[in-house]
Amino acid sequence: MIAAAFGAAALAVCATALSAQAQLLWVLPDRGVAVGEPFAAEFECVWPAGALPAPLDGAALAPLEVRFEPAPAGGRQRLRAVAWASGDIVLPPMVCRATAADGGPLQQSVAVPPLRVRSVLPTPDPGVEWPELFAASSRRRPSWPWWGLALLLLLGGFVALRRRRVAPVAAAAPSAAARALAELAALVPPAAGADGAAVLAFYTALAATVRSHAGRHGRAPAATRTTTELMACVGTGRAELRRCLECCDAVKFAAAAPGADAHAAALAAARAYVQEDSA
Repeated sequence: MIAAAFGAAALAVCATALSAQAQLLWVLPDRGVAVGEPFAAEFECVWPAGALPAPLDGAALAPLEVRFEPAPAGGRQRLRAVAWASGDIVLPPMVCRATAADGGPLQQSVAVPPLRVRSVLPTPDPGVEWPELFAASSRRRPSWPWWGLALLLLLGGFVALRRRRVAPVAAAAPSAAARALAELAALVPPAAGADGAAVLAFYTALAATVRSHAGRHGRAPAATRTTTELMACVGTGRAELRRCLECCDAVKFAAAAPGADAHAAALAAARAYVQEDSA
């Protein structure tokens, strides 16, 4: 467990690329950063006039979970980050890409400052000391009558245990894939012409089921990850998962109104992802 010591009310650490045009700044609370505690950061990358910056890749800052906020005028990008590991976290340089006015590629590498994160677990007890009464009695020579009584009790317990009826073996808990498929089977796609509330409820439940199943591969809660971040944690079934989540995101965040065929296709993609992931 490494505790972060920061005395100021807020501390900004700056890392500058070789071109001296890009920088990343942590804005840390005065009591330091703890595992799972959100903190702010600002990123600024200056490009030549007419350049078109590419979106930043938040997955490159793992084990940090990063959520970018809308970029204001001036090129400075704000973000919120959460650390999911404790100790001294050393991150690789962040690569920023853009397209020049003439269509050529532009790239800058920004050194990311190290981050010290303290654990939220209590400090373990350095040791347990035996009471003096027990320590003194443990140094005495054993008494044979007491040993005989203990052996007799042990033998009686063994006989009683042999006479007990064997309890039935509990049924094995269903696998994660079986639970996910059961939840998907319980979802009923909205009928043609259903109102927007019914369509939104269906896609919200569908997204929650596949996100919960996909979240088994990562340390961070799947509910707090964007679709892009969640896809980075998935090994198999990526195409089916992306197809399902893109349909869900379109309804939840873009007010899309798909038809009955789209409902069935999204549900089928979810089933295919769970089956391929558990194969």
